[in-house]
Amino acid sequence: MTEAVVKLHPVWDDEQAVLVPFDNIRDAYRILIKLGKRDVGLSLAVLSRKYLAEFLSPTLQISKDFDFVCKNYLKLNYVVAVICNKDDKKIVEDMVDYTIDQSLMKSLILGAPRFTNLRDSEFMKILSEEDDPLKAIFAGPMKKHLEKALDPSPENVAKVFDEDLQEFFTKVYSKPEMTDIVWLHAFRILPTRMMRQQMFMGPGAAMWTGDEDHYINWIKMFDEMGEKYNLENSLGFISPLDHGKFAYMEYDYYYDHNDPDECERISKSLIESMKKTLVMGKGLTILNYLFKGIYRKEHVMYPIPEGISEEEEELFDDLIETVLGG
Repeated sequence: MTEAVVKLHPVWDDEQAVLVPFDNIRDAYRILIKLGKRDVGLSLAVLSRKYLAEFLSPTLQISKDFDFVCKNYLKLNYVVAVICNKDDKKIVEDMVDYTIDQSLMKSLILGAPRFTNLRDSEFMKILSEEDDPLKAIFAGPMKKHLEKALDPSPENVAKVFDEDLQEFFTKVYSKPEMTDIVWLHAFRILPTRMMRQQMFMGPGAAMWTGDEDHYINWIKMFDEMGEKYNLENSLGFISPLDHGKFAYMEYDYYYDHNDPDECERISKSLIESMKKTLVMGKGLTILNYLFKGIYRKEHVMYPIPEGISEEEEELFDDLIETVLGG
């Protein structure tokens, strides 16, 4: 007799989404780990500006416009995204100065096409001159002006599609689910939207959270690797594991798989970054998961691996040369 056991998670009748915006990764990381150690939220992650733009935007071009506005005007580079019940939501809100609520997220989704016009607007230039643009837009007087400028409606979103499809998309975006962050999260709208652009490769690792500088240095290393090989790149997400003792990080490189030159550069970046992760240590790459599994995480994550020695580094180089020919 064959038996399958499926672990199910409860669906609470008060599930809500709350997003906390940040202009820098270190502050976002600190809040994430605090929440992770307290087991706050049913889902908890730092998302990059890139991921947020893709999540909200109906087309690739609009995601690029949204990304541009966030980077150059709002200084919105990361969000800590939490799916939680009302009690956990209060904990999050008590820990930070301001959040992005469901109402504004709805406006951002239905008003996303307007970011094309806002890119060079006087409104955004004035906003960028604020001491704290995020506070001004999410907890200050500029919030109502942004919502007015976005002019959010299903009809406006539908206009970005071909004329013969606009009526259909007006009906689609009129459904409450299409602006419900919890529903969109549950049905994983992000992966399909990520693939609108082109292929991407997402190296990453589960790392001990006890050394904040070391964790941030891993992210910097992946960023520098992307710049070195001229690849579009961005942090994907960071999500806590084992009650916040570890956190898994994915860093994404985007490339055209039909372009031989880009394929060569992505291959070189992955080999070099793999070596650097082994040297830096205190992290378990995805290869550990693929070959060991994570059913019993104590067999995988502990003891925390140190960086490899110079002798082991030479063995790694020899292995790569033997397998790939240098």
